Amino acid sequence: MKLRGYFLAGAALALSLHAQADSKIVPPEQVPAGVWKTLQSATGGARLGAIERIEEDGEVTYDTTFTSKNGGERSISVALDGSLLSLEVTPADLPPAVKKTIAEQIGDRKVTGITKETDTDGTTYDVTVTSPAGAERSLAIGEDGTLISREVSLEETPAGVQTTIKARVDDGSLDGISQTYDAGETSFDVSYTTKQGKELSFSVAPSGRLTSLEILLEDAPEPVQATIKGKVGSGKVLRVNKIFSAKQKVEGYEVESLVNGKPFDFEVSPKGKFGGADG
Repeated sequence: MKLRGYFLAGAALALSLHAQADSKIVPPEQVPAGVWKTLQSATGGARLGAIERIEEDGEVTYDTTFTSKNGGERSISVALDGSLLSLEVTPADLPPAVKKTIAEQIGDRKVTGITKETDTDGTTYDVTVTSPAGAERSLAIGEDGTLISREVSLEETPAGVQTTIKARVDDGSLDGISQTYDAGETSFDVSYTTKQGKELSFSVAPSGRLTSLEILLEDAPEPVQATIKGKVGSGKVLRVNKIFSAKQKVEGYEVESLVNGKPFDFEVSPKGKFGGADG
């Protein structure tokens, strides 16, 4: 197993994602009115840099930079409907509860970047911290100060988790580990690249038990493939996760897809029965 880039910097990850998307620079007059209004209000009417229109997986965003009042350059991303997706902020902009959680988590590291992310689930602050040696890690913190996730090294995970990760990644490359916290439960979400160059992920319980495994559509059982293809049709399958029970039996498959340009997530049983859509 090769260890590669444990601590993915937010900027590097964004560049990687944008490299796979359809993007182009557009003049202000080609920016939708709702998007332009949000750009102006969120930045306080600051002068904007080049505006990039990005289309990926059927979703369109407008990304740009602006110069803040203190002279620093920040980034901003707005959805096609004008909703604010992300805004680079400073520690002074943070709620007290978020500041407190950061102080509890960073140790001798310094905060080197903060992005305020907004979606239907609420607001999250993605915080990049850097060690004296220059190693970067990220934290995800809710607006109320709740720690949602933090990047960790392999050595910081429990022994059973390390064993599972090493066995699953095998001769591929380990890209990153995120320890996540949800409703009092902890899990370790792992991203890796196979020796064939496929970027996949899986999740592990603190005991070392594999709880979910991302697979390629063609690796799912034929009845499962047939159901997925039938439901998605001419849309796009984004992700297929195989879900395991406490006894390591396959409970089913969770599918993330786009149909008619909109997210469509659903479940399929091991025998291919449609289990209903989320939401």
